[in-house]
Amino acid sequence: MIESEPAIDNVHHIHLWQLDDKQIFLEAHIDFKEDLKLSECNEILGKIEEKLKALHIWHTTFQCEYERHDDKEKIPR
Repeated sequence: MIESEPAIDNVHHIHLWQLDDKQIFLEAHIDFKEDLKLSECNEILGKIEEKLKALHIWHTTFQCEYERHDDKEKIPR
């Protein structure tokens, strides 16, 4: 769902947990395809947050990145 946004290249370091019966939390690093302005990133994050609300994920924390060279593996091999 997050990677369906055209400006997003990769999502990694994903943490998803449920605190109680009603609160689901999501943290993730998001790689953008271009070096966007912060206002453009905020607009895209707003769209993502709206989609996640449909899955009852109300609290999100995203780390926006561009050309950061860290481990991007989704599942350890």
